[in-house]
Amino acid sequence: MVQQQDSTLSRGWRVISTIDSSHSLISWVGITLTTFIAAIVADMAHASKSTVVIIGVAVFILTTLLVMTILGRRKAVEEKRMIDSTAKISLLQLRSEALLRGWNFSRGSEQTLEFTLTVSQAALDCQIEFWGRKEIDAAEEVIRSNPLQPIPAGHWLEFAVEPVRFVTSTDNYFTRSYEFPSLEKKGYLDLHLNREQALIWLDTTAESSRNPDLKSQPTD
Repeated sequence: MVQQQDSTLSRGWRVISTIDSSHSLISWVGITLTTFIAAIVADMAHASKSTVVIIGVAVFILTTLLVMTILGRRKAVEEKRMIDSTAKISLLQLRSEALLRGWNFSRGSEQTLEFTLTVSQAALDCQIEFWGRKEIDAAEEVIRSNPLQPIPAGHWLEFAVEPVRFVTSTDNYFTRSYEFPSLEKKGYLDLHLNREQALIWLDTTAESSRNPDLKSQPTD
Protein backbone atom coordinates (compact mmCIF):
# COMPACT_ATOMS: atom_id res chain seq x y z
CA MET A 1 0.00 0.00 0.00
CA VAL A 2 2.82 2.39 0.93
CA GLN A 3 4.70 1.49 -2.26
CA GLN A 4 1.57 2.13 -4.34
CA GLN A 5 1.08 5.54 -2.69
CA ASP A 6 4.74 6.42 -3.34
CA SER A 7 4.27 5.48 -6.99
CA THR A 8 1.15 7.66 -7.21
CA LEU A 9 2.93 10.65 -5.69
CA SER A 10 5.92 10.12 -7.98
CA ARG A 11 3.64 10.19 -11.03
CA GLY A 12 1.95 13.32 -9.70
CA TRP A 13 5.26 15.05 -9.08
CA ARG A 14 6.40 14.30 -12.62
CA VAL A 15 3.24 15.98 -13.92
CA ILE A 16 3.48 19.17 -11.87
CA SER A 17 7.24 19.48 -12.33
CA THR A 18 7.10 19.23 -16.13
CA ILE A 19 8.13 22.52 -17.69
CA ASP A 20 5.73 24.03 -20.26
CA SER A 21 2.92 21.73 -19.15
CA SER A 22 -0.58 23.20 -18.79
CA HIS A 23 -1.30 20.74 -15.98
CA SER A 24 1.82 21.95 -14.18
CA LEU A 25 0.89 25.63 -14.55
CA ILE A 26 -2.70 25.12 -13.42
CA SER A 27 -1.57 22.98 -10.48
CA TRP A 28 0.92 25.52 -9.17
CA VAL A 29 -1.55 28.39 -9.59
CA GLY A 30 -4.13 26.43 -7.60
CA ILE A 31 -1.65 25.52 -4.87
CA THR A 32 -0.43 29.12 -4.60
CA LEU A 33 -3.95 30.57 -4.46
CA THR A 34 -5.07 28.07 -1.83
CA THR A 35 -2.03 28.86 0.31
CA PHE A 36 -2.55 32.62 -0.12
CA ILE A 37 -6.24 32.42 0.81
CA ALA A 38 -5.45 30.31 3.89
CA ALA A 39 -2.86 32.87 5.01
CA ILE A 40 -5.31 35.74 4.51
CA VAL A 41 -8.02 33.96 6.51
CA ALA A 42 -5.57 33.28 9.32
CA ASP A 43 -4.43 36.92 9.29
CA MET A 44 -8.04 38.16 9.36
CA ALA A 45 -8.56 35.98 12.42
CA HIS A 46 -5.78 38.05 14.07
CA ALA A 47 -3.41 35.11 14.31
CA SER A 48 0.22 35.87 15.10
CA LYS A 49 2.68 36.16 12.22
CA SER A 50 4.35 32.89 13.16
CA THR A 51 0.97 31.13 13.19
CA VAL A 52 0.10 32.59 9.78
CA VAL A 53 3.41 31.29 8.41
CA ILE A 54 2.88 27.84 9.91
CA ILE A 55 -0.66 27.66 8.53
CA GLY A 56 0.55 28.81 5.11
CA VAL A 57 3.33 26.18 5.00
CA ALA A 58 0.99 23.45 6.22
CA VAL A 59 -1.68 24.31 3.64
CA PHE A 60 0.95 24.52 0.90
CA ILE A 61 2.29 21.04 1.73
CA LEU A 62 -1.14 19.43 2.12
CA THR A 63 -2.47 21.02 -1.06
CA THR A 64 0.62 19.95 -3.01
CA LEU A 65 0.24 16.36 -1.78
CA LEU A 66 -3.46 16.38 -2.67
CA VAL A 67 -2.79 17.69 -6.18
CA MET A 68 0.04 15.19 -6.68
CA THR A 69 -2.22 12.33 -5.57
CA ILE A 70 -5.05 13.37 -7.92
CA LEU A 71 -2.73 13.86 -10.90
CA GLY A 72 -0.80 10.70 -10.05
CA ARG A 73 -3.93 8.57 -10.09
CA ARG A 74 -5.03 10.16 -13.35
CA LYS A 75 -1.60 9.45 -14.85
CA ALA A 76 -1.76 5.83 -13.68
CA VAL A 77 -5.13 5.38 -15.42
CA GLU A 78 -3.72 6.90 -18.63
CA GLU A 79 -0.65 4.64 -18.49
CA LYS A 80 -2.80 1.55 -17.93
CA ARG A 81 -5.05 2.51 -20.83
CA MET A 82 -2.00 2.95 -23.06
CA ILE A 83 -0.53 -0.40 -21.96
CA ASP A 84 -3.83 -2.20 -22.53
CA SER A 85 -4.31 -0.65 -25.98
CA THR A 86 -0.81 -1.38 -27.29
CA ALA A 87 -0.57 -4.53 -29.40
CA LYS A 88 2.00 -6.83 -27.80
CA ILE A 89 3.90 -9.95 -28.75
CA SER A 90 5.34 -12.31 -26.16
CA LEU A 91 9.04 -13.08 -26.28
CA LEU A 92 8.30 -16.71 -27.19
CA GLN A 93 6.10 -15.58 -30.05
CA LEU A 94 8.96 -13.40 -31.25
CA ARG A 95 11.21 -16.45 -31.00
CA SER A 96 8.82 -18.32 -33.31
CA GLU A 97 8.84 -15.43 -35.77
CA ALA A 98 12.65 -15.43 -35.72
CA LEU A 99 12.77 -19.17 -36.41
CA LEU A 100 10.55 -18.63 -39.46
CA ARG A 101 13.13 -16.11 -40.69
CA GLY A 102 16.01 -18.58 -40.44
CA TRP A 103 17.41 -17.96 -36.96
CA ASN A 104 18.72 -21.10 -35.28
CA PHE A 105 18.24 -21.42 -31.52
CA SER A 106 19.14 -25.11 -31.26
CA ARG A 107 21.44 -26.33 -28.52
CA GLY A 108 24.98 -25.17 -29.21
CA SER A 109 23.97 -22.41 -31.61
CA GLU A 110 25.68 -19.12 -30.90
CA GLN A 111 22.84 -17.25 -32.57
CA THR A 112 20.86 -17.51 -29.33
CA LEU A 113 23.23 -15.23 -27.42
CA GLU A 114 23.56 -12.92 -30.40
CA PHE A 115 19.78 -12.56 -30.69
CA THR A 116 19.11 -11.95 -26.97
CA LEU A 117 21.88 -9.37 -26.69
CA THR A 118 20.74 -7.61 -29.86
CA VAL A 119 17.11 -7.38 -28.76
CA SER A 120 18.25 -6.14 -25.35
CA GLN A 121 20.27 -3.43 -27.09
CA ALA A 122 17.19 -2.49 -29.11
CA ALA A 123 15.29 -2.02 -25.86
CA LEU A 124 18.10 0.16 -24.49
CA ASP A 125 18.09 2.23 -27.68
CA CYS A 126 14.29 2.70 -27.37
CA GLN A 127 13.68 0.84 -30.64
CA ILE A 128 11.38 -1.63 -28.88
CA GLU A 129 9.11 -1.14 -25.88
CA PHE A 130 9.20 -3.97 -23.36
CA TRP A 131 6.75 -4.99 -20.64
CA GLY A 132 7.10 -7.55 -17.89
CA ARG A 133 6.07 -8.57 -14.39
CA LYS A 134 8.50 -7.43 -11.72
CA GLU A 135 10.36 -10.38 -10.21
CA ILE A 136 9.66 -10.23 -6.47
CA ASP A 137 9.90 -12.58 -3.51
CA ALA A 138 6.39 -13.96 -3.82
CA ALA A 139 4.55 -17.06 -4.95
CA GLU A 140 4.28 -17.64 -8.69
CA GLU A 141 0.51 -17.15 -8.70
CA VAL A 142 0.93 -13.75 -7.04
CA ILE A 143 3.43 -12.57 -9.65
CA ARG A 144 1.28 -13.94 -12.48
CA SER A 145 -1.67 -11.93 -11.17
CA ASN A 146 0.31 -8.68 -11.23
CA PRO A 147 -0.24 -6.49 -14.30
CA LEU A 148 2.41 -6.09 -16.97
CA GLN A 149 4.57 -3.04 -16.31
CA PRO A 150 6.49 -0.95 -18.83
CA ILE A 151 10.20 -1.69 -18.52
CA PRO A 152 12.26 1.53 -18.59
CA ALA A 153 14.91 1.71 -21.31
CA GLY A 154 17.53 2.35 -18.62
CA HIS A 155 16.82 -1.10 -17.16
CA TRP A 156 18.75 -2.60 -20.06
CA LEU A 157 21.97 -0.84 -19.08
CA GLU A 158 22.54 -3.62 -16.55
CA PHE A 159 20.11 -6.29 -17.71
CA ALA A 160 19.64 -8.44 -20.78
CA VAL A 161 17.20 -11.09 -21.97
CA GLU A 162 18.34 -14.37 -20.45
CA PRO A 163 19.35 -16.67 -23.34
CA VAL A 164 18.82 -20.02 -21.59
CA ARG A 165 15.21 -19.34 -20.68
CA PHE A 166 14.66 -17.74 -24.06
CA VAL A 167 15.49 -21.08 -25.71
CA THR A 168 14.13 -23.60 -23.19
CA SER A 169 10.92 -21.98 -21.91
CA THR A 170 7.58 -23.31 -23.10
CA ASP A 171 5.65 -20.83 -20.94
CA ASN A 172 6.38 -17.16 -21.60
CA TYR A 173 6.03 -16.43 -17.88
CA PHE A 174 9.50 -17.90 -17.31
CA THR A 175 11.25 -15.61 -19.80
CA ARG A 176 13.09 -12.91 -17.92
CA SER A 177 15.67 -10.17 -17.87
CA TYR A 178 18.76 -10.87 -15.81
CA GLU A 179 21.60 -8.75 -14.52
CA PHE A 180 24.58 -9.38 -16.72
CA PRO A 181 26.95 -10.77 -15.59
CA SER A 182 26.60 -10.76 -11.75
CA LEU A 183 23.00 -12.11 -11.52
CA GLU A 184 22.52 -10.38 -8.13
CA LYS A 185 19.62 -8.04 -8.93
CA LYS A 186 16.14 -9.20 -9.91
CA GLY A 187 14.61 -8.08 -13.19
CA TYR A 188 11.31 -8.79 -14.94
CA LEU A 189 9.48 -11.99 -15.85
CA ASP A 190 6.98 -12.77 -18.63
CA LEU A 191 8.57 -10.45 -21.18
CA HIS A 192 6.38 -8.86 -23.85
CA LEU A 193 7.27 -6.42 -26.61
CA ASN A 194 5.53 -3.84 -28.73
CA ARG A 195 4.37 -6.07 -31.60
CA GLU A 196 4.79 -3.57 -34.43
CA GLN A 197 8.20 -2.38 -33.25
CA ALA A 198 9.45 -5.92 -32.64
CA LEU A 199 8.48 -7.25 -36.06
CA ILE A 200 9.96 -4.24 -37.84
CA TRP A 201 13.17 -4.67 -35.83
CA LEU A 202 13.23 -8.39 -36.64
CA ASP A 203 13.06 -7.72 -40.39
CA THR A 204 15.53 -4.82 -40.37
CA THR A 205 18.03 -4.26 -37.57
CA ALA A 206 18.14 -7.86 -36.40
CA GLU A 207 18.57 -9.22 -39.91
CA SER A 208 21.27 -6.74 -40.91
CA SER A 209 23.23 -7.30 -37.70
CA ARG A 210 23.04 -11.10 -37.82
CA ASN A 211 26.52 -12.53 -38.10
CA PRO A 212 26.52 -15.30 -40.73
CA ASP A 213 29.87 -16.55 -39.43
CA LEU A 214 28.40 -17.54 -36.08
CA LYS A 215 27.88 -21.24 -35.58
CA SER A 216 24.26 -21.88 -36.54
CA GLN A 217 24.21 -25.67 -36.42
CA PRO A 218 23.68 -27.61 -33.19
CA THR A 219 26.64 -29.46 -31.76
CA ASP A 220 26.75 -32.89 -30.24
